Amino acid sequence: MGYTLKKKFTCPSLLTSKCDPSLFVYSHANNIIYILVYVDDIIITGNNTAFLRNIVSQLNSAFSLKDLGQLDYFLGIEVKSNSDGSLTLTQSKYVRDLLSRTDMENSKPIASPMVSGCKLSKSGSDKFLNVSLYRFVVGAL
Repeated sequence: MGYTLKKKFTCPSLLTSKCDPSLFVYSHANNIIYILVYVDDIIITGNNTAFLRNIVSQLNSAFSLKDLGQLDYFLGIEVKSNSDGSLTLTQSKYVRDLLSRTDMENSKPIASPMVSGCKLSKSGSDKFLNVSLYRFVVGAL
């Protein structure tokens, strides 16, 4: 089954991942390319540099692409290349930014964020001073 992206780019060997509909896999001979698309952000990687450049060139002829260089941050995930070719993925920066935005960067870590001995009631408690900030933090988590 082939896929057409915005009716400009057709590739019969481009398959959608069963696990993630935003991940496309292109395989030809011994070459494989992974294309991860999220709105207007895209990651393209593969096992053959020359083949990868060719695919990027084809995509660039159909779409306006901008090469941002080596991947280091994508959708809140830091990407670090290791000397053995593997990658380390972390969300340390994302968490630090979230703590900073909520003025909690100097908070001390604990095993559980629940206050021990807290008594819950049916009627609830005082309303939040900043409902928008609460919603933002819950959404970010």
